[in-house]
Amino acid sequence: MITESIYRGDRSWFNTEDFIITMDNMDNYTTQTAFCNCKDPEIKGLADELREKSSDDREFIVNAFYYVRDEIKYFFEPFMKASETLNTKRGNCFNKANLLVALLRNEGIPGRFAFKWISGDCFIDVPIINTKSRFMHKIKHGICEVYANGEWLEADCSRDKYLSPERTMDFDGKKSTKEHPYFLEKCGYSDDLTDAVREQEKLGGKFGEAKQTFNILINTNIDDLRCKRSGVRMFNDEAIENMSKRCHKLIDSLLEIRHRGDAKMALRSIEYYTKLYNYDVEVIDGKDRYCKFMLSFPEGVLRSTRLCLYNFLLGMVHGINPDMTVDGREEDGKWRVEMVDRSSNSGHILSKMELMAKFL
Repeated sequence: MITESIYRGDRSWFNTEDFIITMDNMDNYTTQTAFCNCKDPEIKGLADELREKSSDDREFIVNAFYYVRDEIKYFFEPFMKASETLNTKRGNCFNKANLLVALLRNEGIPGRFAFKWISGDCFIDVPIINTKSRFMHKIKHGICEVYANGEWLEADCSRDKYLSPERTMDFDGKKSTKEHPYFLEKCGYSDDLTDAVREQEKLGGKFGEAKQTFNILINTNIDDLRCKRSGVRMFNDEAIENMSKRCHKLIDSLLEIRHRGDAKMALRSIEYYTKLYNYDVEVIDGKDRYCKFMLSFPEGVLRSTRLCLYNFLLGMVHGINPDMTVDGREEDGKWRVEMVDRSSNSGHILSKMELMAKFL
């Protein structure tokens, strides 16, 4: 079976998949790695439970797939070990693929990671994400592949049925799950996630607070959507409150600048970020030291998400000028906000682009 050239970890480029399988003798696809800790007791315990419900390997593969698809809820989460994903019951496409691979390997069934580029439009059903922004041009997607019946089968278990019933993939262990609806191109496979983790760490860099803030905002929105669509919620009121405070703290730390900006400067910055997070600002009154505006949200954004977005705004304003006072109240699903600059040494000191560069 001839395939395109593929890159595996730190190995060289090969041209035939059969050659790789023969040389590796499948050992790389059945062993434990730093992230795919398939011998962990909790992984083994779950694998044993699934095995008891399965009459053969194919049925085990299918049962493992559906467990990870629906019991591990889709969220934007950092890379973690398979056992950690099992413990939190949350994960992104990479986390969920990693857990499925770990369950397979625990049973001696070869599993590996396949990577694809997909369009940012894949998040069109998550209204807080502006899928037209330059950050959403294309996104790396990771899935599990299982070796069964003499061939590699794709098993994409990313979206759970509670969040996206129309986007979930079905799998029978005989043929691959259907192609991702926003697929662009394949970009290889690996027996481990180490390279993918390093790639994500580079993207975070010194702007790790920005990524964490983004994840909080997206996750509260995803939790709201899942609850609205199926009645399943992962975050209680206390968790939402803590997440909103965390959002405030992160963006405040990120935007702390050497000079204090005034209310008009803060408003310009807020208007810029509405484009990234897909919400709108309607300016009612805008002066150097006093601004009033309405903050509105895309259709489908519920209260807990709005709370986190409002705290994001508060953290941004405090980072620009800790002496700025902000008064906000929610009215009919919108936030009415007033900002007053009470400091004596603020002004248009930093340009808009300088401030944006500090964030991005």
